[in-house]
Amino acid sequence: MADIETSYETWLKRFTVRPGDARSCVDVLAGFVASLPERDRECVIMFDEMKLNDSATYDASNDCMLGPNGQLQQVMIRSLFGTWKYPVYFQFDEAVTAASFLQLVKDIESSGVRIVAAVCDMGPKNRSLWTQLGITYKGDTYITHPSDDSRRIWMFADAPHLLKLLRNYVLDEGVRLPGGGLVNKDLMTDVLGIDGDKEFKMLPKLGVKSHIEVKGQARQKVRPAAQLLSSSVATALEMFHPEKKEEADFIRLCDSVFDVLNGHSPGDAKPLKRGLGHADSPQLQVLADFEQLIQTMQIGTRTTLLPFQQGFLMSIKSVRGLMEDSKSRYGPGTYILPGKVNQDILESFFSLVRGKGGANFNPTPVEAKCRVRNLTLMYALRLGINPLSGSAEPSHAPSDDEIPETDFFSDQEKEATESATDVAEMAELLRTANCAASSRSRMPESRPASWTPEREYDQCGSALRRQVGEASIATSSALLQQMHARRQHRLQLAAISVQLE
Repeated sequence: MADIETSYETWLKRFTVRPGDARSCVDVLAGFVASLPERDRECVIMFDEMKLNDSATYDASNDCMLGPNGQLQQVMIRSLFGTWKYPVYFQFDEAVTAASFLQLVKDIESSGVRIVAAVCDMGPKNRSLWTQLGITYKGDTYITHPSDDSRRIWMFADAPHLLKLLRNYVLDEGVRLPGGGLVNKDLMTDVLGIDGDKEFKMLPKLGVKSHIEVKGQARQKVRPAAQLLSSSVATALEMFHPEKKEEADFIRLCDSVFDVLNGHSPGDAKPLKRGLGHADSPQLQVLADFEQLIQTMQIGTRTTLLPFQQGFLMSIKSVRGLMEDSKSRYGPGTYILPGKVNQDILESFFSLVRGKGGANFNPTPVEAKCRVRNLTLMYALRLGINPLSGSAEPSHAPSDDEIPETDFFSDQEKEATESATDVAEMAELLRTANCAASSRSRMPESRPASWTPEREYDQCGSALRRQVGEASIATSSALLQQMHARRQHRLQLAAISVQLE
């Protein structure tokens, strides 16, 4: 096995990714996309930054110094209708500009995919990109495709990021509603104080420290923001403060619009998360209601729309446009899942990059480069493609002739002999125990009608099946052979037990 591992390591070392160069990833992607149906080639492009350890380090693979760099810019794509995703590009300390974005679209589409949407957060660099591309919430929220004037690429703001910003402004400055209602930190504290020290709570998952007094890195978590602006909080507010109906309706609408913009499954338990399709769907009505509210509510004493409000309006227009484009291309029965047009998978990718360093959450540029390369390789192998050629089977993998011989059959014979000895010993013990019994009254009169030796085996063999499930790939085949042999022996043992009784 050591020879095989060494061969694979040597083979995989040939796969490289370089900062600012998407060609190697695009080449890998091309071989995979060639076998996909046209529908699964529809893609969303997303990009975001991760903080690095701002220091210069030596890159041994290229014999050069890398850094100092403070940010890692990562670009990924995911299928809008399929389940696959793939990292395609990374660079250090580089903001995505209009020119680089359009060039990336061309490079990535050379693999055979079709980019129909782009998503990013509300950072100042990304808002600058939207300005360069002519994207405004009042005008067009799409750009014309750089290679095909008949196609559009819709621009989205990341919905979880928008929800966190809305929660932050509710707690910091308060939201004044059109009817005079005020949703602020004091109101939220009163709602969470309803439960007090009661044993049975209406809001058992919420707490003042975890959801109201959030500071620093805690504000980056999406779950507390979604729990604070949820229908459960709205229901509690309506029940104990009926005079706060407008505030309760606002919180409930925030929960509903996040469900719509974050829907991932057509079979979700919450109807609003099941995707957008037909024109009279309730999701579209929720979007229309929130679109009107976001333009009329007031943040603190401000009189203009803040960037996060503009982001909500832009995403609402884009999700409608993307739905119509998809229906016109694939038929009226087509639906989209807006939850696929956010940055969740990119945040998960960053978590993997950080996690590979243990407690070191801010890798150096060289460490980040190596980790991105390893994760890109992992994504390629998960798609079942050769990262060196893009083919379905690795052309440079070790052949069958390189696999060393093992003494598997001798081990199998040894196991069979030991199992047969165990059966004989256990049968003798059963016979001795039954002969020494003082009365048959202590024995069960009969077994249940549903009892069979096979059921006895199922109960006795559960531990072995768990062992097989947890075993490594290298030993699973041998364990399956052992399980088959032991099953026969256990059936013999059960039959002997029946005869003794």
